[in-house]
Amino acid sequence: MIPLEDRPGPNPRAFATPGPWEDLQSRFRWDIPAFFSIAEACCDAWARAAPDRVALTEPGGTKREWSYGDLKAASDRLANALRARGIGRGDRVAILLPQCAEVLITHFAVMKLGAVVLPLFTLFGVEALRFRLEDSGAAALVTDPENLEKAMALVPDLPEMRLVLVTDRAPSSATAFWATIEAASAAFLPAPIAADDPAMLIYTSGTTGPPKG
Repeated sequence: MIPLEDRPGPNPRAFATPGPWEDLQSRFRWDIPAFFSIAEACCDAWARAAPDRVALTEPGGTKREWSYGDLKAASDRLANALRARGIGRGDRVAILLPQCAEVLITHFAVMKLGAVVLPLFTLFGVEALRFRLEDSGAAALVTDPENLEKAMALVPDLPEMRLVLVTDRAPSSATAFWATIEAASAAFLPAPIAADDPAMLIYTSGTTGPPKG
């Protein structure tokens, strides 16, 4: 798969022939392929075409630049680690993290498995987290030390939860995110993803419990 900007011919993101809005609207058709992977389009295709191109810059005192090749390698290994723990197509994987490289890596890894990403807001209280994790039947959770305590308090009540990964200083009750990635195989074959397969499950900000009335 070649990135859009590097493909020959007109840019597929642009209208081929400018004209009145009504004409453009009447001629428009969605071109939806049978198979489509967000991880392929946003990461792996770029990693093949330009592996050293910068994809993500983490600011701060320890600024780091992640290339597309870096993101592919890390997400491939994480996908293998999740697959080895029985997580696969249709399983929900929750992410309780602030914006960081681990968020992007986890999104890509989960999508490569055909599993479903469940993003969670770090300012959610215990009850808001409980509802989303119980209702979704989440099979795994990726979080950080700052949010680990409130997450682990819920695990005994989550029968589907099989794995908790923590990005730093993992206690015995959780598994270290980066050590898990480093121990996993680098060779990964993504699952075939249909264009209409679910990729993400998002609860609205007002959903804090079951419907009432």
